[in-house]
Amino acid sequence: MTDRHRNTYYLSEGEQILVNFELYEPSTIVGSVTDQTGKPIPDALVKVTGALDRPVKTDQQGRYAVTGLDFDYNPNIAIWVDSEDYMLYEQDRLNVQAGKTLIVDVVLTEAAHVRGKVVDEAGNPVSGAKVNAGGSATTTTDAQGNYFIKRVPTGTRTITGEAAGYLKSTQNVALVQGDHNTFNIVLKKDADITPPVTKYRLVPITDTVNGKVYIKGFTFRLQATDEVKGSGVKTTQYRINGGAWNTYEGPVKFYAPDVKVVEYYSTDVAGNQEKYNKMDFVNGTFEGAGSY
Repeated sequence: MTDRHRNTYYLSEGEQILVNFELYEPSTIVGSVTDQTGKPIPDALVKVTGALDRPVKTDQQGRYAVTGLDFDYNPNIAIWVDSEDYMLYEQDRLNVQAGKTLIVDVVLTEAAHVRGKVVDEAGNPVSGAKVNAGGSATTTTDAQGNYFIKRVPTGTRTITGEAAGYLKSTQNVALVQGDHNTFNIVLKKDADITPPVTKYRLVPITDTVNGKVYIKGFTFRLQATDEVKGSGVKTTQYRINGGAWNTYEGPVKFYAPDVKVVEYYSTDVAGNQEKYNKMDFVNGTFEGAGSY
């Protein structure tokens, strides 16, 4: 028998109260644990809400029994079944009734454990690389480049490896049950071979003479960008009328007719240099990436 509630009563001397007790039989869950072919799985760990402190294991025929369940104290009864080399099984809201025995047969799905090493093209380990075997099956490599992902569904899967500064690697593999799946990953350097792109903007500098507005020069602005996975812009240079190159650090003002030709370019961190952009104000021609 199991008591439904526990109450505390405080009585004065000579006082009497009437207390009714309702007793009920505890519940039981029994069943079997098998693989997808119907083969019993022995030593599978079975946990049930209300009896988490006393888990049981299946016998050699895959059978189990969890007794003494107080369904009224915790009506949302759930069950977990855990066995090495199988995916974890979980089911909640079991229809447990007082004094009754509920049969819950469980079929476990095969699981594969995936391990390997991530290295660069020279064979050096890549630490902190992200490895994914599908869905939420993700881990990162240790200092020696090793990785281990436990419990991935068997069958055809796609394993990817990626790390900062490297190209993403993808391979399709066939996973078998257990710890028999070793796949090494080689990451290639993400070489930046594309130069940056520099665009210009001209803002007129005006003056008013006898009521008429004249353009006497321009405020010259540059904006350089590298490709999405580029190494980043290192520096932007410009020169006026074929003079010395200057590092662009902000807007530059120049005035007509002093300025006839303006040239500029950018270089990225990987050393890729852009072709010269050229603005020829005398001939009204322009060569380069355009304005922004």
